[in-house]
Amino acid sequence: MRIAAVLGATALLSIHAGASVAQSYMGGGGEMSGPYAGGQYGRFGYDAEGDVGGGDTTDTIEQGYIGAHAGYLAPVYPFVLGGEVSLDVFHVGDVEYRQSLGNRGGGSGTIEVDDWANLMRFKAIGGYDAGRAMPYVTAGLSRLTIGDESTGGYFIGIGGAVNLTPQFSLALEGIYDVFDEPTLCSDDGCLDYGEGADGTTLMLKGSYRF
Repeated sequence: MRIAAVLGATALLSIHAGASVAQSYMGGGGEMSGPYAGGQYGRFGYDAEGDVGGGDTTDTIEQGYIGAHAGYLAPVYPFVLGGEVSLDVFHVGDVEYRQSLGNRGGGSGTIEVDDWANLMRFKAIGGYDAGRAMPYVTAGLSRLTIGDESTGGYFIGIGGAVNLTPQFSLALEGIYDVFDEPTLCSDDGCLDYGEGADGTTLMLKGSYRF
């Protein structure tokens, strides 16, 4: 009798667990699913190679920014899949460059860009729904615009989000960006990074889930 009771209780627990999983799968009951929108603050550091004044230049550009994002995540138990669009804005002031002129040596200089820039990303997101927490990966295409100059790019990244309330979550996200040919211009000339630019971005995101 005792063995039968244990087997019966085990069967009931198994049925209950299976029903919960099925309900979560079929009903889309994931904690992290649904439409959402919010803002982010971050900082990037990019290494860029190109030319200025007939000589090669290699620079490191660091910049803080603020932005906004919106997206949708769908539950595919136990994962979450979806997409997001984000827009970051920042102001570019003085940019220092290091110039190499081969046998003629080189030097350094500064151009005053004094212009606004924006970075738009189109993200695909895949995460693991662990209830209140979600580790995830992301990848996609981007568009960097500085003044009147634009260039395309792509990125990959990882992140982790946690629900502070049923509707509000915080996430920390790191991204590795690659851009084709960014250009910085001023009244004194342009820095053409014809060899491209790449680097990392780290951001803190706050999102409200509808």
